Amino acid sequence: MLPRFHLADISTVLHFLGVLVLITGALMFVPLLVALVAGETAQVVAFVFGIGVSLFSGALLHLFRARKLDRRRSLLLVGMGWVVAGLIASVPMYISGDFDNYVAALFDAVSALTTTGASLATDVDHVGYAQTTWRAVLTLVGGQAVILVAMHLGFFGEGGNITVANKTGVRDERTYRLKDTVAFIVLVGAFFLAIGTVGVCIICLTLGMSLPDSVMTGFWLITNALSTSGFTPHSSSLVYYHSATLDAFLLIFMLAGALNFAIFGYALRGKLRPMFRNSETRMFAIWLLLLVVFVSFALSRGQVFSSATGLFVNGTFMTISAATTSGMCTIYPQQFGITISESVIIILEVAMLVGACSHSTGGGIKVLRIMQVLRWIVYSIRVRLMPRNAHVRVNYQHFGLKHLTARDATFAMTIFILYIATAALGSMLFIAHGGDAIKSVYEAASLVSNTGLTAGMLSSTSPIDLTLVGILLMWAGRLEFIALIAAFVGLIISLEPSNILRGLGNDGLGKKKLRNRGGKAWRRWRNQKRRRSKAGNAGRATRCVGAAAAIVLSAALVGAPTSYAIDGGVQIPSQSDASIGAPASDAPEPSGSDTYRSVAISDLLSATERLNGRSVKFSGEAIGEPIVADDGHKWVNVMAADKSMIGVYMTNEQAAVIEHYGAYRMTGDTVLVEGSYQIACPDHNDEIGVHADVVTVSAEGASYERSWSMTLFTWGVVLGGVGSVLFAITMLRRGRLRRRSRA
Repeated sequence: MLPRFHLADISTVLHFLGVLVLITGALMFVPLLVALVAGETAQVVAFVFGIGVSLFSGALLHLFRARKLDRRRSLLLVGMGWVVAGLIASVPMYISGDFDNYVAALFDAVSALTTTGASLATDVDHVGYAQTTWRAVLTLVGGQAVILVAMHLGFFGEGGNITVANKTGVRDERTYRLKDTVAFIVLVGAFFLAIGTVGVCIICLTLGMSLPDSVMTGFWLITNALSTSGFTPHSSSLVYYHSATLDAFLLIFMLAGALNFAIFGYALRGKLRPMFRNSETRMFAIWLLLLVVFVSFALSRGQVFSSATGLFVNGTFMTISAATTSGMCTIYPQQFGITISESVIIILEVAMLVGACSHSTGGGIKVLRIMQVLRWIVYSIRVRLMPRNAHVRVNYQHFGLKHLTARDATFAMTIFILYIATAALGSMLFIAHGGDAIKSVYEAASLVSNTGLTAGMLSSTSPIDLTLVGILLMWAGRLEFIALIAAFVGLIISLEPSNILRGLGNDGLGKKKLRNRGGKAWRRWRNQKRRRSKAGNAGRATRCVGAAAAIVLSAALVGAPTSYAIDGGVQIPSQSDASIGAPASDAPEPSGSDTYRSVAISDLLSATERLNGRSVKFSGEAIGEPIVADDGHKWVNVMAADKSMIGVYMTNEQAAVIEHYGAYRMTGDTVLVEGSYQIACPDHNDEIGVHADVVTVSAEGASYERSWSMTLFTWGVVLGGVGSVLFAITMLRRGRLRRRSRA
């Protein structure tokens, strides 16, 4: 019979979920500070309201009585933790006005916490510093949390008992204690984060970006690379920067995030032998090499990419990004099936599903499990070939000599089947919504493996039911099914009222009462029970008051976010939709326009070689900043109304006519470009783009303000104040009870 959760279990889990919600609210102070420094008033309101909701709801949950957090309760906490954290983290995202509905904001929050990196924001390139920082913080915390849970508790089946090195250098077959594990993960993460941020900042400065943008971009990109997440501040991902140097630098941190973090524990103590002898690390290296060879061969056969740098940017980087489940992209999604053949897409799908190493921030089935399945197949063959009385054993090196057991192999095969089955089911749902078969499989594999590489199947205009499918795929993949399934199955089978009430207040003292009636132990138990009864009554009264307040406040706030999204949301001037993507009627026609073929940017991205070298003309909004290409030229990223973007290679003089670039609270100039289309320019790392002949500005950009709601700000302050008072009262009451029990 399966063990069931009683009221004491649920109360304990709710208490610690309250702690998690309070921590999520505390993390919101980081983007709030960024919003204050950057002067993003609307985002200040969003995060003040988010902090208020976190403090209030967290304080209510914290009122529940907590008991010992054993493994069963921890399992339920882990299963529900990512769900509750996503619901809270999405509040400031929705209030920001960057999303069409709350479900899309929830998708982004879950995507960040699960280190997936996919986004459904209506316009990623116009998202502010604060919201981009919030995604990076969630990604960093989510990535480190999954390592902590895997290493310390072993809920994900990756093996909690790993061999680590203690301070004396002696190998120890026990898991780190919790505080040691946290300190180790923070130390490694902080080291990589500091080194990487400085490196990316220097590269961005050489690309001509401003110092504030360089510093923030360094933090955003390294955070996501180390957490194997695909979030970037631009919808075109790393294509925006047009820099193979930046791609190669980020590749190092993507690989670091995909390795088993226990390796760094040995490296910090100068013990490199376990890293090189580790069977999983060796297999991961061989797997990456094979993938790169296959993809490079497939791309070279297409005769589109000819240079070694082009094969690296379009092949090697994309392959490692998929294999590490990082999700950063150096090609446009529209190139899939065109310049990127279907054979390459299939290889990338397999790479994403296999995933990274165990005890890493990467997702997927994990290389260790694939190795266990393969070795069990070898074991099964050897058993059939050997005599009946022969003793067959399969060993492998994983921080010490390990013996493969039937239990390990069965669990690995279970996870393998669940990943494949879930990806197949997700693919069928995408196909049912009218998606292409190959791209649907690619999208489902990317979501369930928490990779974030996209083929364009999900966007801000996707139906809500398809968005919910994406959320479920990310949740299930991050928790590796077992923790999530066990948590929900345990809750479902425990819904019987008699079962929930069973064990309420049963702490083993009832028998003591019978044995010691009238004795000191019994009187002590009776006094404790009376105090608990009083505290319970007070707690129940407080919870009732809090619940009533929550209902009233929820009813009052039901219409607030909706009205804010309509009346006070993103107010981009109408020219961004009216003029971007097509020449304005009153705009001057560029000279010699009759020699250029008018096309849309989306058509350029999905064009075949028939347009290569042809003269084209198009229009769009200049986005971000001009990127230095060489001494006399710059890259300017131009975006159409449908959010498709392409890089334009132009002279410094041509770039000088553009004064406004699209960013937060800024609409960029609408430019008309006439030039030569290059499907894979050999001079620019075989990158798709346009070499400009003529650049003119048809409509000037302008700054605009995002209106904000004083009502939401007030409610945020009120909720935060009430939540703080509830939390303080709870802590004072529990401290008084502890002192009485000691007395």
